[in-house]
Amino acid sequence: MATLPAALGVRVARTSRLAIGTGRGDSPRAKTGRPPASPADFERYLRQLRGYLDGDTVARDGIPSRIEWLDDIDVPHVPIEVSATGPKVIRLAAAVADRICFAVGADVERLRDGVTHARRSAEAAGRAPDTIRLGAYVNCVINDDPAVAREAVRGGVASFAHFSGFPGMRIDELPEGVRKAAETMRTGYDMAHHGAAAGSHAQALDADFIHRFGIAGPLDEARRRLVEIRDLGIDFVRVIPGSRDAPAEVTMASIASLSTLVGGLAGDADGRGVERD
Repeated sequence: MATLPAALGVRVARTSRLAIGTGRGDSPRAKTGRPPASPADFERYLRQLRGYLDGDTVARDGIPSRIEWLDDIDVPHVPIEVSATGPKVIRLAAAVADRICFAVGADVERLRDGVTHARRSAEAAGRAPDTIRLGAYVNCVINDDPAVAREAVRGGVASFAHFSGFPGMRIDELPEGVRKAAETMRTGYDMAHHGAAAGSHAQALDADFIHRFGIAGPLDEARRRLVEIRDLGIDFVRVIPGSRDAPAEVTMASIASLSTLVGGLAGDADGRGVERD
């Protein structure tokens, strides 16, 4: 609850870029030995969150409550952004949230499916699909040596591939190139090395999967892949610039190279652009 007044206070100051990001808490809950929140629990939470931010009365355990000080001040709309991997959460986010950030890597096939599912779900919920901004988490390391880039991005790729292997995800319905990795993540993920390339689960990922799920290679390849992602209808990307144990000299040089692409990706013919996150 403390997060909500803080977010609303920042919005009062007209900070237009502020949004509340949320998800099922996959990694934090795993760290404490608990499974991700169920879709039903997450839906309840998300609708309560939207209600509080809008100044509505919300019933929690049968007790009504609201943020009363919203009556006395004009607060701009606070967007909610949901991190989503599977169809249930995408469908829920399309019905309630303002933004969806897909956690399916740079895999164009899965991103295309996610965009299609989000738009159809928005329509089914009575919302205009173009009112929901769509984004993607992308693990990206730029280096002229693909092997160096691949090792630097490996741990981050594994952490996002892990979501595809969580209980409840239908691994058998995943594309063939993703299925094996998802099975490995489900049975052998080491939370002690979450986000690190040194983990045995990360080392088990083959080169083809890393290059499909992440972006690892020269600048021109990164540009081509990011343009391809943008043209699917993705409005913004959130770049994970390397594994948490990646060499700083590799990741810092990669970030500097990536920054040279922002201008070219952010403006296109229809003005949609890509948010500079």
